[in-house]
Amino acid sequence: RAPDGRRDAPGGVAALVEQFAAAGDDRGARDRLAADLIERGQLELALECIDRDARKNVTTVSLLLFHTGRTHDAIAHFERLTADDRTTAEVFQLAWILCEGGPGYAPEPMRALELVQRGPAPAAGTPEHTLWQQLLQRVEFAVESARVQAADR
Repeated sequence: RAPDGRRDAPGGVAALVEQFAAAGDDRGARDRLAADLIERGQLELALECIDRDARKNVTTVSLLLFHTGRTHDAIAHFERLTADDRTTAEVFQLAWILCEGGPGYAPEPMRALELVQRGPAPAAGTPEHTLWQQLLQRVEFAVESARVQAADR
């Protein structure tokens, strides 16, 4: 399905097929190929390559699922791999996805707020803390908007 000029060009589809075959069951090679596919905008193929069960890939896999319209799967993936212990980056991403919702998945700003309040939050004075505060404001705004909408019904 690639344009004629991309099929056999260096780095084209033929090269990707060769890389996929060469990777075999090597999880590291498949993760590297997935990173290349993401750069090329081939998100579905990246999902086929990446090691979905590796904790180090949880945020990447969840974003791939989210951006391919599978918000429910993105959230379920996060919950399956990080239920007991989440990093600040994982909480941030999961709260953002919950706040945004997606196709077939209504936003859950209250649940996002609970996650952000529970943390772990980044240390005050860091650039990450500034982003965290912005997320908290976004989530609080979404919670308030949901309350107003519920009251208007």
